[in-house]
Parts: sequence; C-alpha cells; structure tokens
Amino acid sequence: MTIYQNKLFNLSELTFKIKDSSSLDSLGNPISANDSTIVIKAQLDGIGFAKTLYIASPDTGKTDETDITYVGHCVEPRSLPPEIKAGAVGTGVVNGEEGEIRLLPVDQPSIGLARRVFGDRIKIKFIRRVSTVS
Repeated sequence: MTIYQNKLFNLSELTFKIKDSSSLDSLGNPISANDSTIVIKAQLDGIGFAKTLYIASPDTGKTDETDITYVGHCVEPRSLPPEIKAGAVGTGVVNGEEGEIRLLPVDQPSIGLARRVFGDRIKIKFIRRVSTVS
C-alpha cells in the first residue's frame, strides 16, 4: 500500500512517445512502426510560473502560452522508465488541463527508503496554450 492509494492527491497523467531506435530505415532514420507510448501517473505541485507569451498571428488570432514548472513523485509506475530522460517531450493532463510537457533534470533522494515510499522525483515544465480567434 502507498500513500497515494487513499486518493488524497490529484494525480496528473503524463504521456511520452518513445521511438524504437533499433529499427532504422536505409537512411538511418527511426521507423515509427515500433514506437511505444508510456503513460506515467504523477503527484505534482506547481512551483512557479515561468512566463506568459502572447503570440499574435493574422491566420490564427492570439495565442497565450504559459509555462508552469511542477515537481512531484511518480505514482504509477513508481520509477521512471529508462527510456524517459531529462529533455523528453510529451503531452499531459495536469490539474485537468491539457498541454505539452518537457521533463526537467531533478535529483533523486539519496535515501532509498524515500524512493520506495514516495516514488521517483519528477520535475516537468507544463506548457499550456490558449488560442482566441479575433
């Protein structure tokens, strides 16, 4: 039993597409037929707003882009799969909102018991885009 089973925490869902680099075409490019999807459920807390950009386009109207940094713990699976490393880009639902995510480097606790109880630490940048058409 873990502390997350009592549903005290809202869990976020993070999705990463992993390219199978063992299958390459004649030019050395990965073949997408063997790509896999890894979904991680995580408990995340916001630790700050990085910035909000307002991007105007005559074709698409205005887009507000907000970067929010979150830190927390992996719940399911409890450890990050080895295929997912800092810099990986995916999509996610964080606090009920969909957006792009980027995995950031984070130190793991030096005490093994902490990792077994709470799961691996995880840090992401969540990029939320809201478009309005003029």
